[in-house]
Amino acid sequence: MFTHRSTRCSKDIIEDTVIALNRSNQPRGIRNMRKLTVALVAALVVAMALPVMAAPKVQVNGSLESKLTLSDQESFKGTGDLRLNLGISFDEGDRIKAFIGFKPVEWAPFWKPESGQQGAPLQSGDEPAAGTFGSLTPVTVLGPNGLTIEKAYVQAVGPYLPGGQEVTTRFGDLTLDYSPYILAASATDAVIEGASVDGIKLGPATVNVFYGWDPGTRDPINPADTKVEDLKHEVGPVVPGARFVASGASVAANIEGFDVKGAMVNANDKLAYVGSLAFSPVQTISLSGIYAHDEASNASATKVEAALDASSMIPGLGVKVGYRNFDAAFNPIYRDRSVDDEGVAINPVGSNIGQKGVKAEATMDIHGVTLTGSVDKYEQAQVDPIYERPAGDKTIYAVKAETMLEGFKLKGGYELAQGAIHQGDPDELTTITFGAERSLPVGPLNIDAKYDLTMKSNALAEHDIEATTTVPVPILNAVELTGKAKLQGDNRSYLGSVGYTAPNGIKFAVNYDKGYDDELVDGLSATASLKVEF
Repeated sequence: MFTHRSTRCSKDIIEDTVIALNRSNQPRGIRNMRKLTVALVAALVVAMALPVMAAPKVQVNGSLESKLTLSDQESFKGTGDLRLNLGISFDEGDRIKAFIGFKPVEWAPFWKPESGQQGAPLQSGDEPAAGTFGSLTPVTVLGPNGLTIEKAYVQAVGPYLPGGQEVTTRFGDLTLDYSPYILAASATDAVIEGASVDGIKLGPATVNVFYGWDPGTRDPINPADTKVEDLKHEVGPVVPGARFVASGASVAANIEGFDVKGAMVNANDKLAYVGSLAFSPVQTISLSGIYAHDEASNASATKVEAALDASSMIPGLGVKVGYRNFDAAFNPIYRDRSVDDEGVAINPVGSNIGQKGVKAEATMDIHGVTLTGSVDKYEQAQVDPIYERPAGDKTIYAVKAETMLEGFKLKGGYELAQGAIHQGDPDELTTITFGAERSLPVGPLNIDAKYDLTMKSNALAEHDIEATTTVPVPILNAVELTGKAKLQGDNRSYLGSVGYTAPNGIKFAVNYDKGYDDELVDGLSATASLKVEF
């Protein structure tokens, strides 16, 4: 991170900023930098008003990466990636600061589109052609597909009255994280603009509040009408230009051992709220419950759980019993929508949507083996098109085991699912898994090996094999060798890679891929890349 501390007075800084703005007589440039100008001027006005901020500290961080690829399929291709953030603070504790975050820019420096400048940033759907050469610069970074300000805000930490309590106040783009059920950071970051105040102390409670407006990229009245191909693109229906007011508050307190939390959000006069309670009547037992309601879809979500820690009787023994009831239509506009690499929901709403039932789980340690058994019995309501889960009664019995044995990390599992869990599955599906990992000494080398086996009653067995090692080579010193393979019947994909990182930071790799990695071209390819973080 580069840090620059100015010794000039605030008045000089503002005068220079105004002169620079007056010299810019290009309407397009002014439009592109409007949010940046507002944020900078606001921060500098504050700097002039308070003497403690006479020496602003400018912080710039991000990364710049360039990658060149040579392959027998696509000849030569170059790509680049730029990520940039700008922060301005006015004292040692960053108590007053401004932040400007730029949208990441991807470009192909040696590709010239049919209608555009060579080196221009890639637009959605563009794929740079290989085998075309040209100049790395100039690169157009301003404009609707170039260097765009994605987030900007000013923030102050301190009291509103002398001797008062300290709170955090933000103006501009907000990041609100009240609850994954109704207001998650991933759904609000740089989406809602306005003002927020966090950390208000009212007796034993801590209160956060906000008021702002949404640019209208989603429909708050009918969020369940989302049309998407898969969970990775679940953002809701687009309503261009339909801006609306959003406001809300959250409260958290511990009262006589009871952890109480609540939050509410009002988006376009449609209310969503959530409340939770957790306590331990005795040291070994904990109880918790949560209830959320979405007025826009007139749907609710309920989840309660009881946990018993019986490790004093049997080492590692723990028992959980839970009940959940999530209406299929429950889909607050700002809820968490996180998914894993396979597009499977890993948020509390998406993983339980449309389900009503109970789940019991027990875990114990027996001679170094951790055993987990569970039974999940529920009713699944239809929630298409977002989720491909057929309606009906479902029951899942599962047993898992993990242990370390002679240096091997072993794991295995058995699962019996009754009732179609996913679209196209049979009424009864059995899944058996096994995995092993270990660092194996082979001569002077240590090979990190990994093997996973998945057997389903409705599919062929799938084998995943991976091995990585570092080889000492004269002159080059350390060269990394990687081999990966996935086998399922006659379908076979594999990847072999040789990598080397030079002392100057440049990474070289030679790969041979056959259907294994979507980011690599099939066949033989060589890459050279350099990434600088600052």
